[in-house]
Amino acid sequence: MKIKKILLFLLLMTLTVTLMGCPAKINTPPKFVQVVDGEAKDINLVTYYHIKGSDFTPEIMIQNLQEKQNIIAIDYDQDVVNFGRNRAYTIISKNVFVESFYQVWAEGDDVDGNGIIDESDEEKWGELKVIDGEYVLDQQKIFVLEVLTNTGGQMPFTMRVKDADGEEAQIDGVVVVVNEYPE
Repeated sequence: MKIKKILLFLLLMTLTVTLMGCPAKINTPPKFVQVVDGEAKDINLVTYYHIKGSDFTPEIMIQNLQEKQNIIAIDYDQDVVNFGRNRAYTIISKNVFVESFYQVWAEGDDVDGNGIIDESDEEKWGELKVIDGEYVLDQQKIFVLEVLTNTGGQMPFTMRVKDADGEEAQIDGVVVVVNEYPE
């Protein structure tokens, strides 16, 4: 009888420990990192150097940050449990969006284009402006950055990324106008 109790207790403890080691999947948000020597390092601020007088688009900026500074957006693989620093991740930089350089619907705008400003328009005020399925660049901000900002001048921006599960991350940054890229 005593052996049965001991075996039952051991079986119950093994089952309890096994179930404790398999918690429910909790989605963690993606993050922005800088890859240095193959290792993803956390970053808090992004600095983009824009050559004075050259063309600027958010897409060029994102591509430059990826290629020249190795700044990427990642989403850790959450289907497996990895202990330690070498966690598997997926690069989701194609989902990065710099909303600071796009127009937003302003109060009084006729969002749906029906000639009447009503509640359906008011709901969209403050959101990014989308016309024919495309986000609309804020040409005034881009003109100020390309032409009017002096060398050494700065303009803040925010980059966002969303993973496949709908979790979001953002990071603040600054565009610095320079005559040539720093080394």
